[in-house]
Amino acid sequence: MDISTLLTLALENGLFPALFVFAFWYIISEHKEREKSQRELYTLLAEDVENINDAISGIEETTKRVDTNASVISQDVKELKYMVSSLETTIKNRIKE
Repeated sequence: MDISTLLTLALENGLFPALFVFAFWYIISEHKEREKSQRELYTLLAEDVENINDAISGIEETTKRVDTNASVISQDVKELKYMVSSLETTIKNRIKE
């Protein structure tokens, strides 16, 4: 049943039923438009959340690589300190001779 048929039936019963049917139809049509825009907004927000999750994953991977690199660098520095200390000891011993 379309709106014109409903309004015709309501007008046969008086002005107030016709106004009620029109107001009811108007509210429902506005609700459909609002619901459509909200669905579009939810879709956009879901895509944004997905993009944010991807970005977070990328940042976590980068952080892990940085942590690994920092550990490797720290180990290399310890080895260099040991080598310098050994060389220093060797040089001091040769100077004493």
